Amino acid sequence: MNKYGIIMDHLNLPPVPDQLAKIVLETEVDLTKAQNPLPVRVLTEGGRPYRSRRTPRIGLESQLGAWVTENITDKWDHVGMAKSTPVDPIPGGHPQDNKRNGPHTDCTRNFLLLYLLDRSNPDQDTVFWQEKGKPIYREHSVYVNEDPTPTEELIELERVTFPLNTWCYVDSRVVHSVENILGRRTALHIGFWEDPFDVFPKNPFEDQAQ
Repeated sequence: MNKYGIIMDHLNLPPVPDQLAKIVLETEVDLTKAQNPLPVRVLTEGGRPYRSRRTPRIGLESQLGAWVTENITDKWDHVGMAKSTPVDPIPGGHPQDNKRNGPHTDCTRNFLLLYLLDRSNPDQDTVFWQEKGKPIYREHSVYVNEDPTPTEELIELERVTFPLNTWCYVDSRVVHSVENILGRRTALHIGFWEDPFDVFPKNPFEDQAQ
């Protein structure tokens, strides 16, 4: 079983109804209304710079919150649509440009329950990393490998391909990225400060300090 990115088949959570999935898929991206910060990040690999994609989250609590409370949990902090969004590329044609959401920890939650509704290609991997010389569990809003720190400073811990129309759970206190986004990626996001499913470690910061 994975430790940081889990496919939640064992809980038998209900699928998202078609009418709610349609709301998520038809919600337009408006960067001015994003609930999460959207830094334009420049990363490097092999000394060459490239830009990370952004994933704005648009709040849908008024449309989906009641269903989530009744069918999933009432412990959520936010409910919204998240859509991978390209940024202006860097001239020079780096192969990674606009194809990954670079390594980071989340800034508005500790845990993420997601339901992937659309993707352009099936081989989009969520990858969990440890930065060399740093602990596995990190504080909020860590953006790793911004220029000029090279990508080679990361150790891969785990890699998972989340399937469509399936509940998946992420410990977003661990540095993670989404790789090989060749086009579309849209998901329902439910964020938590506390783990309502008791899946992930409760006090990893204390444990790793010992």
